[in-house]
Amino acid sequence: MVRLVLPIEAISDSEKYVALKRVPMLAGLADSELWELARAGDWKRVKRATPLVKENDPGQSFFFLAQGQVKVIRQGRLLNTIDQGECFGEMAYIRGGELPRHATVESLTDIMLAEFVPEALAQMSLGAQLALTRALVRNVVDRLELANSRLAR
Repeated sequence: MVRLVLPIEAISDSEKYVALKRVPMLAGLADSELWELARAGDWKRVKRATPLVKENDPGQSFFFLAQGQVKVIRQGRLLNTIDQGECFGEMAYIRGGELPRHATVESLTDIMLAEFVPEALAQMSLGAQLALTRALVRNVVDRLELANSRLAR
């Protein structure tokens, strides 16, 4: 019997797809679009307490957190924690890297995440790109609404 065994740090395509399929923000994407997205990402496992994005650094990519939790810090102040199934860095992606990163993001636990760069996403079908862009904009609007409600308190 021949059995293919992946290295422990490897992430299978099916694991990527299942992680994306569980995300409410991506519910508008068809299965074929989720597969495209799963293949477009640079997926990896990262240890706890690892900086992922640094405030004021340049960047064009966004990240999807498939497992674990990260913290978002700006000017040394905790802004938020992000749980699995959420994304971060989407403002840099949407703005095309015109502005530096607004915050530092560091892993609170061991995590699995995917980084999406514009060049890889541009290879996806136009329908998948449109559905993803709508999901990302909706996510940014939801975060803006949350920030506004916190400021109003």
